[in-house]
Amino acid sequence: FLILYLLIRQLKLTLIFFERKKEEKRMDGQVSSTEGMFPVKQSQGAAIIGGEHTDIVVVDFGNRLCLVLTQYQKLGSLLHCHTDGVLQDGERGRTHSIQTLLGDENEEMVLLARILTDRLYSSGMAKPILLSLALKTYDSDHIASVLDLVFQHKIW
Repeated sequence: FLILYLLIRQLKLTLIFFERKKEEKRMDGQVSSTEGMFPVKQSQGAAIIGGEHTDIVVVDFGNRLCLVLTQYQKLGSLLHCHTDGVLQDGERGRTHSIQTLLGDENEEMVLLARILTDRLYSSGMAKPILLSLALKTYDSDHIASVLDLVFQHKIW
């Protein structure tokens, strides 16, 4: 009777083993079918802009681009930027919508967001942008350096 019990138990363990193997193969098939979607594309780096250490993180989520520029090593004001095509004097033009989601808003920050949005869309990027800005200054002198830094980390 003990031998029969051990044989049945071994058989059950073997069946469980093969069920798990079958499940793993099925899971492997699912993982490979989503390959290319994950992980998201990202780039990060740093530069000195206006004498200040500036960090950048760019993440392409597929449906939008997330761009973080900070000189405080923290997220700053969060802006949603996108471009709408409209007709202007018979020609196709672009208008930029900049909406502050969180944080402080000032004219220089919105200007930088508009310039970034225009340059990104001009370079072929056609997704909405989630932009986090935490810069110590938004001088027009530093805009070119910020744009260069962003395009050094182009992933779109």
